Amino acid sequence: MSSQPNAQTAQFKAVDATLQRMAHHKGVLGLLVVSPKDGNVWKTCLPPSSPFDEKKLGIHAEKLHAFVSLTRSIVRTLDVHNELLFLRLRSKKHEFIISPEKEFVVIVIQDYRVQNEELQPRKQESDKKATEASAKVDGGKLPEQGDPGTVEQT
Repeated sequence: MSSQPNAQTAQFKAVDATLQRMAHHKGVLGLLVVSPKDGNVWKTCLPPSSPFDEKKLGIHAEKLHAFVSLTRSIVRTLDVHNELLFLRLRSKKHEFIISPEKEFVVIVIQDYRVQNEELQPRKQESDKKATEASAKVDGGKLPEQGDPGTVEQT
């Protein structure tokens, strides 16, 4: 029987390590694990550069728990055979990624602008490759504006 507490301790350590890894992703400002019943905060993870403290995270947990409960109720009202699995909410400053499970609710607060900044160079590179590929198809020349050869026909 003494092996069961050791197994649980190992599981808690693994979960804690995973939460810490998630909290240290670029753009993540805080991570919460809360009770699905009453919204009590079970665990918080804050990266060193987070503008939040434990008190602010508690306020966010309280308000977001109420929002998740209302959203879950709306989904059930619209279709009794449906349930809320994932919720993404964006404000001017933050993005809230919420995963409500039966045993717990995980809330990640992130600065979505960091993600957009990371995607911008990829999009520009992708656009450049698409333009170069198009130029090869058109005989090595880039299409000019108004060039009738740039109109696709179906």
